[in-house]
Amino acid sequence: MTKASVGIVWIRRDIRLLANPAIEASLLENSATYVAFVFDENILTPLLKKSNKDKRIHFISESLLELHEMLAQNGGGLILLKGDPIVEVPNLVRRLGAESLYFCRDYSP
Repeated sequence: MTKASVGIVWIRRDIRLLANPAIEASLLENSATYVAFVFDENILTPLLKKSNKDKRIHFISESLLELHEMLAQNGGGLILLKGDPIVEVPNLVRRLGAESLYFCRDYSP
């Protein structure tokens, strides 16, 4: 892989910059790395029907804001998307012309 390539890191539950193997691999292998998170409507919609103040949503939002601030300090930022990840992630790969997609294994269903 050449250093002129673009990589996207799709984060799901592992919302951290430091010691993140997906981010580390993309930074090592690409000249540009984008970090993206998809607010999955398949998960969000049922939660929001129960309560607009779900603590999990607040925690995720705060964690994403912190990650964005850390990325911004290094000249980057976080791409936030909303929808079905099966649709949104491939669309982002095409839009950015990415050659590689990185993510950490998610053991939950």
